[in-house]
Amino acid sequence: MTIKFLKNLALLSVLVFIGFLQFGVKAEAAGVNLPFNVKTSGVLTKDTTANNYTITITEAGRLSLDMTSYVDTFTYITLYDSSNNVIIDDYTRGSSVTPAKYTNWVDVEPGTYRLKISDGDYESNTGSYEITPTFTSAGNFNEVEPNNGTVEAQPLKFNEKLNGFLSWDNTADYFKITVERSGQLNIDLSSYVDTFTYITLLDEDNNEVMDGYVQGSSKNPAKYIQSVDVNKGTYYLKVHDGDYEQNTGKYVVNTTFAAANNNDQEPNNGVVEAQKLTYNKSITGFLAWDDTVDMYKIDVTVPGKVGIDLTSYVDSFTYIELLNSNNNSLIDEYVRSSSGTPTKFKESIELEKGTYYLKVHDGDYEQNTGKYLLTVTPPPNKHIGRVLIRSKEQYLYSPTGAKSRKLRQNEGLRIYKVLSDRYDVGGGYYVKKTKVNLFYVGHVWSKRYSLGVYEPDGSYFKSFDSKEPVRVYGYSNGRYDVGNGYFVNVDDDVQFDR
Repeated sequence: MTIKFLKNLALLSVLVFIGFLQFGVKAEAAGVNLPFNVKTSGVLTKDTTANNYTITITEAGRLSLDMTSYVDTFTYITLYDSSNNVIIDDYTRGSSVTPAKYTNWVDVEPGTYRLKISDGDYESNTGSYEITPTFTSAGNFNEVEPNNGTVEAQPLKFNEKLNGFLSWDNTADYFKITVERSGQLNIDLSSYVDTFTYITLLDEDNNEVMDGYVQGSSKNPAKYIQSVDVNKGTYYLKVHDGDYEQNTGKYVVNTTFAAANNNDQEPNNGVVEAQKLTYNKSITGFLAWDDTVDMYKIDVTVPGKVGIDLTSYVDSFTYIELLNSNNNSLIDEYVRSSSGTPTKFKESIELEKGTYYLKVHDGDYEQNTGKYLLTVTPPPNKHIGRVLIRSKEQYLYSPTGAKSRKLRQNEGLRIYKVLSDRYDVGGGYYVKKTKVNLFYVGHVWSKRYSLGVYEPDGSYFKSFDSKEPVRVYGYSNGRYDVGNGYFVNVDDDVQFDR
């Protein structure tokens, strides 16, 4: 029995061996190191259906593959990372008579990679090939990884270039920008990324301040230059692929900052917070992407023409609005300017005693930001009205209280100040207040057309000829008070004289 068993075993072994010879064994060649800049030859056969190569990358950069394939008919090329994730999965078609040319590249991080050249599980794809890998460093020596979010964001210094890199598995870089005071943040980015580079600026609350992109390549780099006016705070610059993995490559970014040196007091975004202005004192204000309104308070204690002088460096439009205490608009204008070509707005307006608000804003367009210079000037030192002497036996008094001269009936005198018991007519001289004397602030008259006077209820009363003066006793809510509630509306054709 033992001899028979041994004979059967020997026969079985021979049959198995013959079977192997008849049907063959498919195998993959073990991985070998693939050197850079060296042409490496390989062969695919019915027995060796794939060859594996190890590629070691010591720094971030671009891995390029250049292959000539004499395989009949298809050659399959697959690149894996160390976790066996597929990076490249491609093929080329050729023959031993008409070899195929295959080139490809991928931007990678440091690590170990596996390149597989195979028949794609098709036995008919056999033949030889030659492959040459090359590597180009990204040169991102001053980029610190990981920097894939705001928590890991790398601090970015002003006036210092930083070389960044986006790769197939590292598609976003975050940089932290600390702004110590209000001013203009400038971003200058040169992109060698293929094809699109996306640039986003976020504030510390993750609000989007700015968002843009450029199109370029490693051979034709793109330039992205953008400025944004910001307040003190922490910001994050995100350079990314826009969620498209094929957008990879290197870039160079540089940031600069120009302080606005503004001295306006924040917050001053409404009438409640309005900053009080002092006559003849210059204010440097600033409109930022998230602070688009500045409100100032003007207290007019002496009626007269108040001057508004504003020089705007805002890009591109600055809106200037003057409001009275009832929120009625008295001035609503705008100027067009830029940080390189400032524009001046200068206007004087007749104001009665009261509180007014000057609003400098972007017109509800966030892109209108930048600094401006503002000065408000007081009414000139001139008379505030007139008094009509309507009775006899009245005198002009000197500063010492002595009678200076007797006044004529229907004589008019300019008044510079109204006190409790007298009218100051200048130089300390005065006229005593009496019930018969008439004080008024000036006259209105029409430049070209007839002047309409209206009754207290707003209905039409009568008209005065062009250039015929009408006494004015006060001014409020866009109306000239001409006595007993009757009024004249403010109009471009209506001239007011004190």
